[in-house]
Amino acid sequence: MIPGSVVAAGAIIEHLPTKEILLVKTHKWGNRYSIVGGKVKRNERLDETLLREVKEETGLRGKVGRHLSTFDQIKNSGYYQVGMQHIFVDNVVSVESKKVRLNEEAQEHIWISANKALKYLDIEPNARHTVELYVNS
Repeated sequence: MIPGSVVAAGAIIEHLPTKEILLVKTHKWGNRYSIVGGKVKRNERLDETLLREVKEETGLRGKVGRHLSTFDQIKNSGYYQVGMQHIFVDNVVSVESKKVRLNEEAQEHIWISANKALKYLDIEPNARHTVELYVNS
């Protein structure tokens, strides 16, 4: 990997009984909704990153499911930085509980069907891309 590169793992958190997904509203994305995720640490596997980030940001425990996408940062998404390469690897993470305990990275959360989220919520472009792939998979 070249200096200035970042690999991040993102999770479409899916509540198994209801098939609703969890989105978080965060100041990192201009108070828009996004998915939970974060940077892969040195010597950490992608599935370990996903489960760690889900636990840290929501307090939920889950199981890593299907891969949705791997893509470069979308320009003009509100978080794009020239000279920095962001690679996103997004998967579904299934959970049994809806008892969310947010950390400081997000201010609000919502459980909602993916189709309703796409229709009614202001979702940042990278997360919107992943939610669209989830709906169409």
